[in-house]
Amino acid sequence: MARYLTPVRIGILILTEQYLSGQFASSGQLGVLSFIASHITARGGSTGKEGQDAFVGLDANAAEILGPLAKFASDVPGRTAYDALLQRLWKLDGLDAAYEDLPEEIVELCLEGLDIGSLQNLRLVNRFFNPRASKYLYRHVDVHCTEQSAENAYSILQHDQLNHFVTSLALLTPLDP
Repeated sequence: MARYLTPVRIGILILTEQYLSGQFASSGQLGVLSFIASHITARGGSTGKEGQDAFVGLDANAAEILGPLAKFASDVPGRTAYDALLQRLWKLDGLDAAYEDLPEEIVELCLEGLDIGSLQNLRLVNRFFNPRASKYLYRHVDVHCTEQSAENAYSILQHDQLNHFVTSLALLTPLDP
């Protein structure tokens, strides 16, 4: 799966948040849930590559893809799920705002799948994710048999803001031939 954030992915993420917070009428909940499920499952599509999601192109038209939500009712009479999604999107004033209301469970699931480089980048560019990404970056510390590695591990363990994230420490030794 590609590792960049597209407009469609932002829409699906916010739609998921709205579903979890109960912002859709009971008559529209199943339809919205089916829509979310059909767009987040990995599948081979027109790209022909197994395991890629449907929105690998940066030029995917979010309005076209999210438009079918107009068939489902929101919890506000006379408004559709699409209307509720657009209202939430218009309230965004930056990427930080997109994540601030997310349930902690979704944030945790998102962070679990990231590699170290992605966690480091996320930690630097997003004030909301900084403490959460730090928790995942420093929860396990590997110490190699070098003086520099031992010094780095020691500095993490002595750091007031990082040491409480460390839950395990491993001493890695080279295998004998």
